[in-house]
Amino acid sequence: MKYVKKSNKIIYFEIIFSFVCIFIITLIISIIFANIYIKSIKIGKNAEATSIMTNILENMRKRTFKSFESYIDALSIVGTSKQIENEKQIIYVNGIECQEKFFGTDIPKDYNLIVEISETDKKFDLAKNVNITIYYSIFGKSYSLNMDSLIEREKIEEVNEPIINNDYFKFLNIDIDDYEIIPIKYSDNLNSYVVTTVGDPEWYNYSSKEWAKVIIFAREGYVSKEAFIDENGNVSKQAIYADVTLDLYNYMYTWIPNFSKKDNETYFRYAAGKNAIKLDYLYEEGEYLYYYSVSDEIENISQVCSFDGVYGVWRNVLDVDDEYYKNFSNTKYGPINLH
Repeated sequence: MKYVKKSNKIIYFEIIFSFVCIFIITLIISIIFANIYIKSIKIGKNAEATSIMTNILENMRKRTFKSFESYIDALSIVGTSKQIENEKQIIYVNGIECQEKFFGTDIPKDYNLIVEISETDKKFDLAKNVNITIYYSIFGKSYSLNMDSLIEREKIEEVNEPIINNDYFKFLNIDIDDYEIIPIKYSDNLNSYVVTTVGDPEWYNYSSKEWAKVIIFAREGYVSKEAFIDENGNVSKQAIYADVTLDLYNYMYTWIPNFSKKDNETYFRYAAGKNAIKLDYLYEEGEYLYYYSVSDEIENISQVCSFDGVYGVWRNVLDVDDEYYKNFSNTKYGPINLH
């Protein structure tokens, strides 16, 4: 076997080719690692950007509709600006300049925001579309994320609707797992109480002194619901058990919603707070839209009758000496209609 000696030119070429291959491989590896590094940065940036937008939207949703509007109208934070364009209110937030929280959220200097707010109803201002776009850059390349939500005017009833759960019956030593709680209403046609449902719009009407009522029977008690309720859902005022006449009122409870008084006026209060529920209206093009809104704070009637942390209380209809029952009976919504 003959040994073939390579020429210097071939050896030189092979050395150059090896260096080129090493360079290309190194370059490819560097590009791969650079892309991985950029992608990891982008993932982190996206996560932070998503968190910023989510926090802003959550803060918006926690506010009352009026509070949301008032915040925008009064907005004068350094690093923010507002303008109206194509019937949209546009807010610009510069993260470098913005040193205060925007809707309860810190805006890092690496991010800029554009918040677009538009009405969903041209006639009555019932809801607003909110669109947030957040911008950031990585090594000079720009990226953006977008998120939107609907901020609606609160659908508030005149009173806090009755709540049937253990938290609201524990004061009465009633565990709803051991008792049957049956909503009832009065039927003028039948001249008697009848079984109804929680969702029945005729269950109660406090303006007419028809307070929400339920009847409660122990599941293992000696008196069952069948003693008072027939197969058609009609409720008798009295029942006979072991030659004893039983009165329905002993088993009847009523909902007293969160309320208070100020300057001899009675106000229902929203949820478990002290803010009054106020009848309000919107006016546009000769038409009125009436709705209930959250208004000023109305302090407690007393320390005893405070509705501390609750939407309302349940009381037996015969418990006339109870502070909640007695105070509410002396309002324009009382006394309760007991048929």
